Amino acid sequence: WAGKFLTSPPLQYFGKISYAIYVWHVLPLIFLQFFFLTKVMILDLALSLMMTIVIAHVSYYYFELYFIQLKNSPQVRLAFEKLAVRWTGIYRGTRKYLNLW
Repeated sequence: WAGKFLTSPPLQYFGKISYAIYVWHVLPLIFLQFFFLTKVMILDLALSLMMTIVIAHVSYYYFELYFIQLKNSPQVRLAFEKLAVRWTGIYRGTRKYLNLW
């Protein structure tokens, strides 16, 4: 039953947007604190959670997904490979001149 629970669509969805939840969870808290704080703590938490999920959803599908797809493109991969080769050359040259290693 644990495997079925962990592979359920809601948990997979929250797994996809988990980084965005981590990044954006403070924004609704600040917004509610300054503009719309009620005296009912459960209501404040529910509003904050809903706002966080909406912001995380938008962030994932309209921002993060673009960069995830860009990461797999051949042009970007080639650029990073060239950068890695260049960085290795700089590192070797620095090491030789500074005598640190």
